[in-house]
Amino acid sequence: MGALITGVILESELLEHARAALRERLDIETEISSMGPYPDLQRRHDAEIDLFVQGEPRRYAVECKTFVDRRDVAQQVKQQLKSVATPGLLITSYLSKEMAAYCRDIDLQFIDTHGNAFLKGPGLLVYVTGERRETGAKPGRSTGAVTTVAGLRVAFTLLTSSGMVAAPYREIASKAGVSLGAVSNAVEDLERRGYVISGGAGKRRALLEPEKLLEEWTLNYPIQLRPKLNGRRYSVPSTDWWKDAQLDMSGAVWGGEVAAHHLTGYLKPATQTIYVAPAARGAWLKGLVTTYRAKPDPNGSLEVLDKFWGEGLESGPGIAPFALVYADLLASLDPRSAETAHLMRKEWTNGDLNPA
Repeated sequence: MGALITGVILESELLEHARAALRERLDIETEISSMGPYPDLQRRHDAEIDLFVQGEPRRYAVECKTFVDRRDVAQQVKQQLKSVATPGLLITSYLSKEMAAYCRDIDLQFIDTHGNAFLKGPGLLVYVTGERRETGAKPGRSTGAVTTVAGLRVAFTLLTSSGMVAAPYREIASKAGVSLGAVSNAVEDLERRGYVISGGAGKRRALLEPEKLLEEWTLNYPIQLRPKLNGRRYSVPSTDWWKDAQLDMSGAVWGGEVAAHHLTGYLKPATQTIYVAPAARGAWLKGLVTTYRAKPDPNGSLEVLDKFWGEGLESGPGIAPFALVYADLLASLDPRSAETAHLMRKEWTNGDLNPA
């Protein structure tokens, strides 16, 4: 059984990717001084690192956030780091130009995994935006089934349907929405790394250690695949509008907190995540505006993203596949969501939440 993913693992991954990007793009070396959690209640940040400026170390208190796509999240980080005597530093997967400018305006220093940065101090002033890796690989990682967009789609399809690994490549490609070549490359990489055992001699391919593969997929999804799903945020006047929404009638599905609520009954959703097929997105959004008076809002609690998988993989009517709901919850780095994700993981392992 694979080890359970925790927020600490996600934070350490973000930290390593961002440090590598800072070294690669800006030639700034860093060194991790310590990792939280700290026994001192005054130190509620995730880590402390040293940035070397002209050979001299500058200590920073680090707060890691997988997503910072709303101003209130940036403000929350800013307030949390104000209580620390050491200068604060936000580390995240990617900051848009708009969010980078906002962080600069509120004097929140940051670095992300693409090389964007805002750093200031004696003898130091860095402000870089607009950097974005188009390839799937991250520093220090080989390209493959969980490090490219196409590979992540294939791995997701195999995780979501237990018998799909033995299916013809053409069927896998159809479900994953990728080319036959992408399926071949991904399966070969999974075989090389021990996740798939080749059929050969009339035997069927089999998926090995799906829980460990789920861990890797969960770590890479918010950094590699999710930013490609055209996420847009909206606000809805009613906070309980989602309770009566029948998404399964429109082909859209719930992800994140609402999906977890329907699957477990454990979490009271504060945000809503919806995945909808790109071809149906325009008409679906018109219905959302008409029925629920939704309006575009970069700080809204509703996020709409492109659905990236084929039909028949959902956890239930109107509910995204388990692996995606699980990844959404952990990527938020919200303690409530993380607790629910761990509960879901336990039930999935016990067979109570069957992703197939």
